[in-house]
Order: sequence, then C-alpha cells, then structure tokens
Amino acid sequence: MLERRYERPNDFEVSILLFKPEFNFLPEADKDRLKNLVESYGKTLFVFQLILDRETARKLWQEAIGHFPWAESYYNHMSSAPCIAIVLRDANLAEKLKKEIRLQMSDFISRIQKNLGCDFIPDLVHGSCPQCGLHEFQILFSQVINFIN
Repeated sequence: MLERRYERPNDFEVSILLFKPEFNFLPEADKDRLKNLVESYGKTLFVFQLILDRETARKLWQEAIGHFPWAESYYNHMSSAPCIAIVLRDANLAEKLKKEIRLQMSDFISRIQKNLGCDFIPDLVHGSCPQCGLHEFQILFSQVINFIN
C-alpha cells in the first residue's frame, strides 16, 4: 500500500513559515537571500503561493490579535496580495526562522510600515509555534482546495 511507503502529515511534525504580502515589495536579491536561508536548513517539504481570504486570515490570527483595534485592517492586509507558504519538516523550525528573518530584515520591516501606511506593524513573515504547525497547514491547505474548486 502506498500509505505504508510514504509518511502522512500526522506521522511527523511540521511547521509553517508564511511570507506575508509585504514580501512582494522586497528586491529580488533579498528574496533570493531569504530563499537560500530557508533552503540551507534542508527541511522544506513543499512551497506554495496563495492568496488568503479574510476568513482564513481570521482563522489563523483571531486568537492572537482579534482583540486589537487594528485586527480587521490586518485581515484585509493579509488578503490583499499573494503569500508564500513553506511547509517545514520540523515543529520548531518556522519559529526559529521567523526570528532570524525578522532580525536580518529589520531595516526593510521598519521602512515598509511607513510605505504601507498601516495601523499595525507589518513583519514580513509568520512562523507557526511548535504546537500549531499541523493545524495551520490544514487551514492553509483548505484555502488552496477551496480556490481550486
């Protein structure tokens, strides 16, 4: 049987690294640098581009930011342009990469808030916490399936 030869998502831990819409404003050299950083860990399962709808953005972040006055603005932003989702085979890796990317790209992140004129701080990248990776993968994958249908 095929399922015995290949691992299923519940057989290993995953994390999600999500480059947010502001990623689209990066120069190509910075995009390549981030790609190389992610690939240097060698734990990428797959990468896909998607445009989140507001409901999916709300599902992903309502618990963390839903109580802030700028939450609706954030959901709008997250559904305004394509995102890049990277599924990693390591429950802790997305959070680690998120911190490293935000540190390396801090100048860009501080400039982009002024350019976007938003009432929240854009931060370029989301990294799932170790216990949320599979759940976030399921939410994002259902968004892709809905788009295809």
